[in-house]
Amino acid sequence: MVGRQAQLEEVLELVRSRRTRLVTLTGPGGVGKTRLALALAAELAADFDGAATVAELAPVRDPMLVVPTIGRSLGLTQLGQADPLEAVVRLVSDHGQLVVLDNVEHLLSAAPEVASLLARCPGLMLIATSRAPLRIAAEQDYPLGPLAVPASPDVTAVAASPAAQVFLARARAVAPRVRLDPDTAPANTESRRNSRCSSRVSRSWLQSRVAAIVR
Repeated sequence: MVGRQAQLEEVLELVRSRRTRLVTLTGPGGVGKTRLALALAAELAADFDGAATVAELAPVRDPMLVVPTIGRSLGLTQLGQADPLEAVVRLVSDHGQLVVLDNVEHLLSAAPEVASLLARCPGLMLIATSRAPLRIAAEQDYPLGPLAVPASPDVTAVAASPAAQVFLARARAVAPRVRLDPDTAPANTESRRNSRCSSRVSRSWLQSRVAAIVR
């Protein structure tokens, strides 16, 4: 977790303390909410005897489908005419279960169903990623800001910057020959400043920047 170790440890402590049963990682798109949520799930899986799963909500458009999507992430594929909420409650009940609700910002009106699910499943823990909190009583909002950009275009400063490290890792996934040297360091500095302003790095923009610094 480059640049996010402190946040990882803080949220781990928050979840393990059981002071809340819904932690919502909030922030602009591209800031790293999903990356942190998945790292948290990996770290916490053992706490829930391996019962950790991800409900991917980005493709879901109807708030009424949030609970069925959670059910499917838990293995409930044949709901038939059953009430999805009741089916999930019967499955989870007081058993320990961690679910990541990824990309919930466009489904905030499903908050009452999420609150009901938490109220009826004492063993359920949720970690959500969203641009805005769900605003329910059980929720702890955890805002996530951008990673720090390099202080200067110097190679040492760029190499030490978490933002540049993440950028380079993504760039090398596209073009493994990308390297950091006195010629490419200023490009990385400008790239991270641009991405901080826009709050996300698009695939086409990333590829264009990679092409500019590949040798």
